[in-house]
Amino acid sequence: MAEKKVTQTEGTKKKTAPRKTTKSTTAKKAEVENKDLVQEAVSENVEVTEEVKVEENKKVETTEVVENIEVKPEDVEIVTSSQVEEKVDKGAAEGEYNPRKPTRHEEPTAFEKVDDSIIPENVSVGTVLEDKRVGTFNKYKKFRLYGALIVSGILVGVIAIILAVFFTQGEGKENLAWVLWTVASISVVLIIGMFFLRRMVDKKTQTLITKHVLDCEMTTIAFVYDKDSGVEDRRLSMTSKVKDEDVTNAHYFATINNIQSRFRFEGKYLNRAYSDCEISVSVSGDLVNSLTGIGNAEQQIIVENKEKVAEELKEKAEETKEVSEEVKQETQPQNKQQEKKVRKFTSICGLFGKYLSYDLCLNNNQGIIFVFRGKETFLPNYLKNYSEIKIENLSDDVVCYSTDEEFAKTLCKKEVIAVLNSFKHDNLFYGGFISMNSHGTSCALNFSDDVLEIPFAKVVNESVIQCYKDNVSKFLEFLKVVQE
Repeated sequence: MAEKKVTQTEGTKKKTAPRKTTKSTTAKKAEVENKDLVQEAVSENVEVTEEVKVEENKKVETTEVVENIEVKPEDVEIVTSSQVEEKVDKGAAEGEYNPRKPTRHEEPTAFEKVDDSIIPENVSVGTVLEDKRVGTFNKYKKFRLYGALIVSGILVGVIAIILAVFFTQGEGKENLAWVLWTVASISVVLIIGMFFLRRMVDKKTQTLITKHVLDCEMTTIAFVYDKDSGVEDRRLSMTSKVKDEDVTNAHYFATINNIQSRFRFEGKYLNRAYSDCEISVSVSGDLVNSLTGIGNAEQQIIVENKEKVAEELKEKAEETKEVSEEVKQETQPQNKQQEKKVRKFTSICGLFGKYLSYDLCLNNNQGIIFVFRGKETFLPNYLKNYSEIKIENLSDDVVCYSTDEEFAKTLCKKEVIAVLNSFKHDNLFYGGFISMNSHGTSCALNFSDDVLEIPFAKVVNESVIQCYKDNVSKFLEFLKVVQE
């Protein structure tokens, strides 16, 4: 109906269009007829206009709603499932971390600049450390001697009071009361003085040990990260710790129970942030299945516990042979939960040594882990989106896991493989791993106690420090070749 009225109006407008005419009788009649038609068209136009306004109002309301939702058809992007997988960060760390509360709170000390002059020219690092060790150890023995003399003085005072009481008490000894009071007074003063002296000696001993530890670690760092290493802006803090996310983001351990660390070293290598920290990582007992070397006594206990649980479960199964099949199916999950519970509450040392972090991040869809097999080294148990990749010419002692096989083979060029094959485990270096993903690059180096021990009572063995430096140098060389 609205379309017809619009058509009629358009036709009427054509008839009423102005034109030049002579004022004849015929023209006057035409003008009268035109006036009648114009009045009809105007009335019809009013109706059409009102209908159009109603429709326009509806359109305006709809437009307002659409604008509030901000839906723009041209902005809608159709994404396929393969494209969604490409946007997923396969290197994202979603493992479990259950940190224990520290036994005591330690404020991190300020960083001190590493001084190369701490090691004189033409003098070996072993000689420098041995001189520090001998000097500190001699002073320590003196303080121990002072402490022993103080304790002896306290005992003398106590014994003197006891003897004075014994010999001045009884019949006919009333005149000896002054002896008791004199001895008692002198002994009390002696004991109090000895307590103060003991406290002073303990403080001096603690200060001596703290300074010795810092000096030895500073000397070791100055040797490992010397000017030839390429690391700049070197600084060391004795009590600053590793960042927890640097460990959890390595995508190596599925469950981490505790992270302990000290001696944080920071610097710049190839214009990127670099850090080195002494570390000990406690992980879940599940890792005992992925041990690549010989386990220690604590790990053997875990194995024995697992075998004991398996034997108990086997005995229960034999005792319940007459139980129906449905009951057996119900008990199986309970047995698995019991064994899992034993492993969950059993912790083992998954990493003990040095942890190196570097600010070199891969794309979101890339991640790679190189494991150096060795004594007491565990294979990773958090391999979500990762798979083992066989790399040509890579040593059998090195295992490669990656989220992308093509990327792994591209990364492992000739120079990279040569550096990876140079990591050799021995009685000092127990193996470790290098992990690269979108969070950064990390390297864990498992060392024996001899490498991490501060020289004090035993003569310095320079080979253990050289082992530390050699493996750090290999990691720095790896970071260099992967960026070339």
